[in-house]
Amino acid sequence: MRPPGRVHRAAPPLTRIPLPGCLYFPAVSSAYLSQKLTRPLVTKDGSTLCTVLDARTYMLALPKRRETAAQWQRAAELLLAQADVAEVTRAVDLALFYDAKVDVSKVLEA
Repeated sequence: MRPPGRVHRAAPPLTRIPLPGCLYFPAVSSAYLSQKLTRPLVTKDGSTLCTVLDARTYMLALPKRRETAAQWQRAAELLLAQADVAEVTRAVDLALFYDAKVDVSKVLEA
C-alpha cells in the first residue's frame, strides 16, 4: 500500500532488450522511427541507413569505444528527443564521417 499523497507513475516504456553491460533507452514513437532520413547514409561496413529506425539500430550496435564519442552522443540525444529528421540525419552523417576519418580504436589505445 502506498503512503497517502504519493501518486503512482508507471515507468516509461522501454525499447531496448537489456544485454549484459548495456543500458535501457526510453521509448521513441514508431511513427518517428519510420520516418526516412533526408538522404541515405552509408556506414563503414557498407550498409545503408534509410530511416530513423535504421540509424537507431546502428547506434545501438556500436561498440562502447565508438558510442561514447561526442558525435554519436549528439546523434543519440537528437534521436531520443525526436528532433527534426534533417537534424538527426546531419548528426549521424557527421558521426559516420568522423568514424571514417579517425580509427577510434587506435586513438583510444594511445
